Amino acid sequence: MGESVRETILRKIKESGWDSRTNRYKLEIYDRSEQKIIAKVDSEGFSERMRSLLAEACEEGCFEVIEMSDLLPVDYRFAMVVAPVTDMRSEAKWRSERSHQLVFGEWVKVLEFDNAYAMVKDMKTGYVGHVACNNLDFCSAEERESIRNLPKFFVSERFAYLSGMDTGFQGEKDLGWLPLGSQLFVSRESEQGLYVVAPGREYWIRKHDCFVTEEKPVTELDDWVDKYLRVPYLWGGCSTYGTDCSGFVLRLFDMLGIPLPRDTDQQMAALKEIEEPELERGDLVFFPGHVGLYMGKGFIVHSNVSIGGVSFSQIRDPRDSYEQYLKANAIGFRRVKKTISK
Repeated sequence: MGESVRETILRKIKESGWDSRTNRYKLEIYDRSEQKIIAKVDSEGFSERMRSLLAEACEEGCFEVIEMSDLLPVDYRFAMVVAPVTDMRSEAKWRSERSHQLVFGEWVKVLEFDNAYAMVKDMKTGYVGHVACNNLDFCSAEERESIRNLPKFFVSERFAYLSGMDTGFQGEKDLGWLPLGSQLFVSRESEQGLYVVAPGREYWIRKHDCFVTEEKPVTELDDWVDKYLRVPYLWGGCSTYGTDCSGFVLRLFDMLGIPLPRDTDQQMAALKEIEEPELERGDLVFFPGHVGLYMGKGFIVHSNVSIGGVSFSQIRDPRDSYEQYLKANAIGFRRVKKTISK
C-alpha cells in the first residue's frame, strides 16, 4: 500500500533536514470532494521552501501556504520583551524545557496564542518557542519599525535598574534590574539618564549604565567577560542571571553587533573553520555539545557545569583532570567574522 499524501509530505520534510528549533509548521489536510492542504509556517523564507516541497508532493492548486502571523490581528504580529529576562519554552507551559532566553528590548514575531503563552520566533536567532504573554508588549510592524529607528543602546553593567517614568526608583511600575546586553531604544536623553521606549510605554535608566551601539574591536570582549565571570550555569540561559555555554557566546558577540546562531552545533556549522595553531583572541573552541571563547595563551572562558558557571580553563597546559578532558576533546576551531549586522 502506497504512502498517503500526509506521509509523503512528512517524509519529504524529514529528508529536507529542516531544523525544528528555527522552522515551525502545521499541516491541515482536508479530503472531501477534492483534497486541500493548508500549510501554516513561521516565516516568509520557510514559506517558499514549503511551497516547493508541496509542489513535488501533490497536484498543483490543491495546497496553500500561509504565514502563521498573517492570521493574527495586525497589532499583535510583533512584540518586544518587556521583562528583564524571559524564558522561551518548548511547550506552552512553565514546566516545559527552557530552550532559550530573551532579554529586555529584544523582538519576536508572534505566530499564535495558547492561553497565557504566545508561540514566537526570535527575530535575532530565528529560534521558535513559547513565551509568557505578560512578558511581551505587542505591536504592529509599523510601530516596531518606528521604535527600531530610534537610537539604540545596550546595558553595559552586569545589571542596571530600569524605572517607570512616573514613579522614580523602586516604584511599582519600575521594571527592575536589566541584565548586561539588554537592548534599549531611546527617545531622548537628559544629563543623567536615557528615556527608553517600549510599545505604549516609556522608562528611564541611568546613562552611565549604558553604551551606544557601534562597531567595537573583538579585544573589547575583555570588558564584557569580566562582568560575566561567576555567573551561574543555566541550561537555555542567555543573560547575567544565568547562562549556558552557547548563550554566553551569543550574548557577548551580540553586544559587538556580530550575529551568531543560538546553539553550539549551529555556531560551529556557520563559522569559518581554522586550525588550532591559528587561534586568536575572540575565536571559538568547540567540544562535544560545548563551546568556549578563546582568550589567548591557551585559555578559554566558558559557561560550564563542571565549575558551575562562567570561568577560565586552560586547554594547552591543563592543570587538572577537567582541563585535560577539554584538551583531549576539542573537536573544532572557528573564527567569528568581525562584521556588523544591520
